[in-house]
Amino acid sequence: MTTDANSSAAFYCPVHQVRFHAVAAETIQCDQAAHAVGYGFPNELLWTFCCACATFSPYEPTNHNSQLSECPVCERQVAQRCLCHSCKVITIESVALVHRKVHSIDSSGVKPFCPGCGSAPTQRVVQHDCSELGTSFLTARPSCEFCEVQISPNAQHHEASGISCGFCGAELIAPFRFCRKCGKAHAPAEIDQVQELLNEEPVETERVSAPTAELRDEPIPESPEPEATHTYSWDYSAAPAPRKRRTPWLIGGAASLLLVVILISVAVTNSNRTARTTETETQIPDPQTQAPPGMVYIGGGEFLMGNNAGDEYERPAHKVEVTPFYIDVTEVTCGEYLKFLAAKGPRHPENWSRQTCPPGAARRPVTGVNWNDAKSFADWAGKRLPTEEEWEFAARGVRSGLYPWGNEWQSNAANAGDSSAQRLMDVASYPNGRTPVGVMDLIGNAWEWTSSDVVVYPGGSLSSPTPQNVKVVRGGSWREASDQATGTYRGYLHTTDAEDYSATGFRCVKDIGPSPAAQTKP
Repeated sequence: MTTDANSSAAFYCPVHQVRFHAVAAETIQCDQAAHAVGYGFPNELLWTFCCACATFSPYEPTNHNSQLSECPVCERQVAQRCLCHSCKVITIESVALVHRKVHSIDSSGVKPFCPGCGSAPTQRVVQHDCSELGTSFLTARPSCEFCEVQISPNAQHHEASGISCGFCGAELIAPFRFCRKCGKAHAPAEIDQVQELLNEEPVETERVSAPTAELRDEPIPESPEPEATHTYSWDYSAAPAPRKRRTPWLIGGAASLLLVVILISVAVTNSNRTARTTETETQIPDPQTQAPPGMVYIGGGEFLMGNNAGDEYERPAHKVEVTPFYIDVTEVTCGEYLKFLAAKGPRHPENWSRQTCPPGAARRPVTGVNWNDAKSFADWAGKRLPTEEEWEFAARGVRSGLYPWGNEWQSNAANAGDSSAQRLMDVASYPNGRTPVGVMDLIGNAWEWTSSDVVVYPGGSLSSPTPQNVKVVRGGSWREASDQATGTYRGYLHTTDAEDYSATGFRCVKDIGPSPAAQTKP
């Protein structure tokens, strides 16, 4: 960003549903828990910025608001969207009348500058209808970030007119018969006045030299409003409705209105005779916005599990359907496991002494735990260990990539292979390896226990029998090469009394409803 190192902006954490201020850095940390709200701000991942509440939020293409029909923070209905030509911030503007807001969208783009990177408007933006997003937005980019199609340079673009709508204050676009923001019609006399204004010499405005995403202290001049009070960014009222003009159809309109009132009265009378749902009916919460602290929502779905190019334990690839669940953002840390020991007092991990984690290891994955230890922790926490189907779906998603980031190994994305630190690292030390929904360290650092027995995939075979009393471990550790630290590689360990658990840890999942069961597709 163009702000200095000590400046801050407002961000929103969709996991904890809180708005907070943080220094605008590449990694935005939630102030409620030790997890990242987003990464690569503002140039890597997509972000939204609401002009009304002046808040950044990570764009989530899988949730109910993927079309950006409302602000994910203040929930105001969105009227316009604009994707910056220099960074990956989508600025949204609501239909509500909000005073003292710094940023707005007109025919030239975001004014006075992009809240993410500070870029000035290009004065030449194109309205793009995106088939992937299911909505339209302004942009000066040559291609769409969502549907990846080229945006035609011959598409209609909009030049700034400098003339404002008398109803909502938005900039008018020729031929000025209707405001494209509020939809209000302009009388012929008003159009003539606009044309006269256009014939006048343009007045240069002073450019903003120090962009910032924060609200200014002094109010922005507004046209006179009927209300005696002002509304500020977090509290707002709807824009006043303009006075209606009388027409020759007034009598006919009154008669039509009377007829509508009669019909409504009849409908209401009839509806009172039928059973109605009471207002106290139980509301079903949105599981995506109700994720427990430190966990994220996995939406479930069908994916291709396994790898036809892998070893006999990975073959053959086959379709599996997984129901939605919550999963820990990171592996269980030594500090978290220490709280469990203090409460329950089972045996401590083999690499601990005096029931305390090694110095400086509180943020590292807890290792040296057998399967029973991991299950005991999960039971204590009100969670459970993931099935290997759930683990692989969380790592690969519906696109079934070999790694969380794609099909090719990526350096510095995991503590494994050529990026290994040759030791355990603090959780979330490799943010480039996160999944699209923000799950960290599924690849590398420490193997992760699952609840699954080792079974042959449908249509597959094994050259030797599987040992007894073993469970599947996934993800590899800092010791593994890149061909074993994948989303499909299946390891296994004895549940107890194995020779070495020093590179094995775990993370937990939590059910949303009834206990889910992965279903193999024919």
